[in-house]
Amino acid sequence: MRKTLLLLTTMTLALLLASGVTLAQDNPAQQTTIRFDPSEFMFVFPDPWNPQEEVTITGTATGFITEVLTPTGDYMYTLHLQQQGTALGSEGTEYSFNYTSNERFRFEDQANDATVLTGTAIILLNNLGSGPNFLVPSVFHVTGLPDDPVVVVSFGEGKCQG
Repeated sequence: MRKTLLLLTTMTLALLLASGVTLAQDNPAQQTTIRFDPSEFMFVFPDPWNPQEEVTITGTATGFITEVLTPTGDYMYTLHLQQQGTALGSEGTEYSFNYTSNERFRFEDQANDATVLTGTAIILLNNLGSGPNFLVPSVFHVTGLPDDPVVVVSFGEGKCQG
């Protein structure tokens, strides 16, 4: 009798705990994907290995932002950004690059013109010939949330790698 009562009590507690978890999910987080228009960029700077050569970077930043509305009414975002393109030196040196980033952030103010995220990245320019590679600092800004997101990318001067 005692074992049966203990088993019945344990099963009842397990059922209550399971239903509590299910009841807590009445208003789960809602996710929305917001695509932003591709952003083309171009930047010119001296080659850090050969300052007489100018390097022109051209490429495109593409991606999307996921917006999650939590049950408490908070918004959480993740920026999925890809920057890819090529670079060409004035003396014919060719480079390529491909950079991917995932940045999580919160955004409290829903004003459309506010900069909501500023991030930085170091991009490796791969020399397509036999010359050295180099690094270029990149800065990106996200504006226009939640309705019309815009991502703007800019670059600093290249640095010799290694």
